Amino acid sequence: MSFALRLLNMFYAPADTFKAFVKQRDWKDLWIPLIILALAGLISSVILKDLTVDYQLDRIEQAIENSDRIPDSQKEEILDQQFKRVLDPSPIAKVLTYVVAALTTPIRVLFLALLTLLVGNFILGGEAKYGDMLVLSGYVYLINILELLIKVPLMLNKWDMDIHTGLGLLNIGEFGDFSYHFLAGLDIFALWRVILFGIGMGIIYKKPTRPYLIAMSVVWLVLVAISAGMGAAFT
Repeated sequence: MSFALRLLNMFYAPADTFKAFVKQRDWKDLWIPLIILALAGLISSVILKDLTVDYQLDRIEQAIENSDRIPDSQKEEILDQQFKRVLDPSPIAKVLTYVVAALTTPIRVLFLALLTLLVGNFILGGEAKYGDMLVLSGYVYLINILELLIKVPLMLNKWDMDIHTGLGLLNIGEFGDFSYHFLAGLDIFALWRVILFGIGMGIIYKKPTRPYLIAMSVVWLVLVAISAGMGAAFT
């Protein structure tokens, strides 16, 4: 199977891609997905630049205005300082912004590869190498391309960073509540990735998919809960 076909198959026949790279893989299976994901993150950050600035200003204003620790007499001065920092960042800050945008998803790929290895080898008693999981994770996260193609236009149309494609659409709770962040994390694209991880791990370990799908679903829910707890604590 050609490399281009492996990429395309991730969206309609992922098992074929997983079987192909398990049978034989080269450097392209590792690096090309990571490069694609880095470019997608960079391009989306450029497209969403103005919206991101507005979002940051809004969050800063809400945090300062609602803070009980900052005296009312100092809030306006602090707001001006923070707005200036966002609206006129230093050259280093600008570069770091784009670097972070490009590397965020590849770093997630590295982390999920390690997590799936721990689940597969130490919890479910299999034998696989980190390289196997790294390639699997890179391919699975290509789903992000479709996610961005759907969410970025919606963000621009609504001029809102909080776009939901899952249970977040229920609008339960308010931003900053645990329930809000938890339901927002139960996203259809995240579920799609969990299912792909389960399928891929079953193929790599040469065992039924079900235990891996269950294990990765539990891991996903735990991660969403941790993320929601942090969102509630620091919002």
